Amino acid sequence: ADNTKGGLALAIVDEEQRFGVRQRQVLTNCAANSLFMSATPIPRSISLMRSGLMDSTILQSENRHVETTIVTSDNLEKVVTVLQKKIDAGSKCFWVLPRIQGGDDSHKSNVIERYNVLVTAFGKERVCCIHGQMNVKDREEELARFSDSSSEVAVLVGTTVIEVGIDIPDVNILIV
Repeated sequence: ADNTKGGLALAIVDEEQRFGVRQRQVLTNCAANSLFMSATPIPRSISLMRSGLMDSTILQSENRHVETTIVTSDNLEKVVTVLQKKIDAGSKCFWVLPRIQGGDDSHKSNVIERYNVLVTAFGKERVCCIHGQMNVKDREEELARFSDSSSEVAVLVGTTVIEVGIDIPDVNILIV
């Protein structure tokens, strides 16, 4: 029996965050089965998993303890309060959002608004911001400020451009 759609039995997509919703749909429609992989929690995929529309498997790492906490955007103040304690203790954080600006402003779910909220909470010297609409020079300067272990910058707010080839070992918190 032919169990393929469009000629493919299985489509495997690594780094799923690099694909848009329409691109993922095209891949899904071309194959009888699809496997999407990512080390970065993708908000849309998390939503699909929580609603039962996508199965998930989490691979555990032997190297270090990973703590995962799921909170809704209604708890932003609580997240900021906990993050304040963590960065005061020396932690660094990537905060990834799906949009640069616009969207559901009631929860400040875009990079520009979240950056402003965090600057108000922590101060401009502790927060920086990057996204794909910035010129490369500005993006590199912000990354250098965040990467510098002697810098006070503790939170980098951005879109998924954060994860593309960035390796900053001091970062131990990821908020998506």
